[in-house]
Amino acid sequence: DILFDGLIKNVNECILKCDKNSYQEMYNNVIICGGTSKIDGVTKRIKRDLEMVIKESDKEYLCHVTNPKHKQLSAWRGASIFSSLSSFSRALITIKEYEECGSRI
Repeated sequence: DILFDGLIKNVNECILKCDKNSYQEMYNNVIICGGTSKIDGVTKRIKRDLEMVIKESDKEYLCHVTNPKHKQLSAWRGASIFSSLSSFSRALITIKEYEECGSRI
């Protein structure tokens, strides 16, 4: 339970750091991957726990959790899609910028 409590807390906090207008989209597009995603029932558990957090906040958001079949490709696919966006070049950080600002950039 400690694992899931921390996971749900982090997912919820990440969503709440986004623009309020995107909360529904974010809750409705939760994708899990990595080693923990291979645990039987993890998708249902995360969905249930997120729905409880949403209900406790008196909000009415739909929640959908996806556990892709080809998890080992998820990071590559995400990076591939991100790099194809027109906004990709604006998201890049140069070595000079990183050296000046460090990780707080």
